[in-house]
Amino acid sequence: YSCKVRASDSTVTPTFMPKTDFFVNMPKTGQRDIIIQDDMTSFRVYDNSGKDGFYFTNDDGKLLLTAPEDCMMKVSGYVKLMYTSAEEDYLDIYDGSSTNAKRLGRFRGYKNSSTTSVTASSSTNQMLLHFISNGYGYVKDGGGVYLTVSVIKRFTSSDITVAAIEDQTYTGSRICPAISVTDGEKVLEPGVDFTTQCSNNISVGTASMTITGKGHYTGGISKQFKIAKAPLMVIAKDKSIIYGDKPANAGVEYAGFLGGDKENSLSGSIVYSYDYAQ
Repeated sequence: YSCKVRASDSTVTPTFMPKTDFFVNMPKTGQRDIIIQDDMTSFRVYDNSGKDGFYFTNDDGKLLLTAPEDCMMKVSGYVKLMYTSAEEDYLDIYDGSSTNAKRLGRFRGYKNSSTTSVTASSSTNQMLLHFISNGYGYVKDGGGVYLTVSVIKRFTSSDITVAAIEDQTYTGSRICPAISVTDGEKVLEPGVDFTTQCSNNISVGTASMTITGKGHYTGGISKQFKIAKAPLMVIAKDKSIIYGDKPANAGVEYAGFLGGDKENSLSGSIVYSYDYAQ
């Protein structure tokens, strides 16, 4: 909307609502379509009476949520509704854009008006919520729909980038290197946004890493990295001989064995060469 004020005696200060306070109220009747923006990670959904009100009779409203193409949605929360028969006050959640889609659940109240937990996850980027209340009664004391919708981005999104994993050096122990993962310009945090698990990651060769989304991310990406041989130093021991004697040696010593490896772990044999000639 717009309005006109006199600049000389009016001051307008912009105020922005924190993302954690975003909410949507379901319509009492008809359908409301909501397009979720790329940077939205979660928001609240209430029945048409809002957070601090209570629902009334004869509700028949639908709320269609559409997330970005590479996302899905998870719903959690509760309903507190009147229930005296199988077809009275309830919330239906569908995995798609219409009531013809798979129904993820029907959530209804009880005669004593206690709360019922709500959990549902979509497989697509659309979810339809349908709230019905009949004309026989309602729950006045905190009754209604109280939900949190979380937007979950798939790790297969073109926005997700995993930096190349540098070659590693054999240590004799399992190796699972730190990695850099970004979502556009946002740097994701390990343990919060994703986890990693490595396999075939002890011996020299090619190791595998699975990066799995966590929190507001889901799905996984597989990467590989190389484990290179560790350097092993073979040092000839000092040996003194008398001039004119045949060249001889005192053997060698090693530096760099790892992971329980010893001299007998080596194959082949040592060949000695001498600068001194008899």
